[in-house]
Amino acid sequence: MNNRSKNTLLVVLIIAVVSMTVVYAALSTTLSIKSSAKISATKWDIHFANLELVENSGSNTGTVIRPAQILDNTTQIGNLIVDLKKPGDFVSYKFDIVNNGDINAKLNSIVLATPTCGGNTAACSKLEYNVKYTTSGTTPAIGNTLNKNSSINATLTIKYKDNDPLNTQNDVSVSGINVTFLYGQN
Repeated sequence: MNNRSKNTLLVVLIIAVVSMTVVYAALSTTLSIKSSAKISATKWDIHFANLELVENSGSNTGTVIRPAQILDNTTQIGNLIVDLKKPGDFVSYKFDIVNNGDINAKLNSIVLATPTCGGNTAACSKLEYNVKYTTSGTTPAIGNTLNKNSSINATLTIKYKDNDPLNTQNDVSVSGINVTFLYGQN
């Protein structure tokens, strides 16, 4: 092949490559996404509020020795000491479970501790305690939702079981009457 043929072939090849580049550029499109995001701070605030003793009535002689109180961090009710003299005696407190946060909360666990009665284990079997929603009378259940910026009223009752007298001449001191609710994000 002579030089002229080689040069012509080289020019044709260069023109073909340039043409393909132009065609590719004309037929291709660059897509781009340019954005930003913000993760906003959330407020998690579940606590107890508005604790009040429910008035005793009828033959109930259950009395409060030391009143319950919402402790400093507002997520505990404590310091309650009651005196229950006979079967059927009880003490009840109403309180609100409040969600002042930005997120709905779900009840993940409920723990009712087993009380201790010193050396008199029979006494503990005669005591019952529970927490119920005041309006419905139902026991809080795992999975219950507490919506953001809302509250629900509950009642804590400590009771000497009906028709189940304890045969003892001495006072029985009971400790460990504890209820724990654990809420998580819903």
